[in-house]
Amino acid sequence: MSRKKRDRRHRRDELQDLDPYLGCPSDAQLGLDPLAIGWLRRGQSFDTGSVPEEFAPALLVFCLDRHTVCARPGSLPCPLCGERVEPIEIDGETAHFGVAEIRVLGREEIFAAPTLVHHYVTVHDYRPPDIFVRAVLQGPAPGSPEHRALVRTLNGA
Repeated sequence: MSRKKRDRRHRRDELQDLDPYLGCPSDAQLGLDPLAIGWLRRGQSFDTGSVPEEFAPALLVFCLDRHTVCARPGSLPCPLCGERVEPIEIDGETAHFGVAEIRVLGREEIFAAPTLVHHYVTVHDYRPPDIFVRAVLQGPAPGSPEHRALVRTLNGA
């Protein structure tokens, strides 16, 4: 029996923003088709520029450990600068970076991003697509019933 080869266009290290994301098996098990955001790598060009002032703090809440999915053992350093990103604590909760992914719900989309996306925005001036920025600022917040159900389901799949 031959093993099915995965389409290389969907590998995490080759993703462009808004490409289909197939890096977390739980998404596929549930029939979800998230869009990739912020799967950056050294040498890759990416959009830079300002984001609304409230974007980085709102994005950080998605990165809190209790809101993440598809955790991996250990932590990955930032592929752009090589540094390990220190955890951030807010209101007694911690966000670890390079250890998991986040999901953000848009109007009709689900976005998949590494927790390092917050570091990319705040340190490397990465500017995610407007549709993702709007979803972070206007979509269901982390901890909302919709978002909590998605995270719980993905982590249990």
